[in-house]
Amino acid sequence: GIEIDGAGALRYMEHRGKPISMRPPEQEDHEEFFASALSKANNVIHVSSSELVTKDVIGRCREAARAFENVFVIDSDNISSGQGLVALEAARMARAGIEAREIVSQLDRIKPKVRNSLISDSLDYAVRFGNLPASVANFYKSFMMRPTIYMGKTGMRLDRKSVV
Repeated sequence: GIEIDGAGALRYMEHRGKPISMRPPEQEDHEEFFASALSKANNVIHVSSSELVTKDVIGRCREAARAFENVFVIDSDNISSGQGLVALEAARMARAGIEAREIVSQLDRIKPKVRNSLISDSLDYAVRFGNLPASVANFYKSFMMRPTIYMGKTGMRLDRKSVV
């Protein structure tokens, strides 16, 4: 597939008229990634973004992981910094010498305690991704409100109680 770096993605998204869509890497791409990672490690623990947000990504990761006995795919139940916190905890446990299967088990207990949110300057990207009606974004914009977006148990949500 075609890959784009963060700066390129931001430049593309700045073109207001274009809708934004993402396609996750193919299963074969994940298999190549896992094979490469296993050339440097005995086990791979892949901490994925929440399935509620990234839809097909974790499914393709799990399918690719079936080709290996020592690749573990974890749904972080988070995005962004929350996903990073789960990954950092996995790395901390690995450095402490904890076995991969035990790390996976402990992460399942830790994940419900990790929640994250962000304050957005604009909801334009959410509209262009198709995650939010334009009328809601225009309401926030008309009052110059900056909404808080949080990762809940059912996906990303606007927090109506905390608006900056």
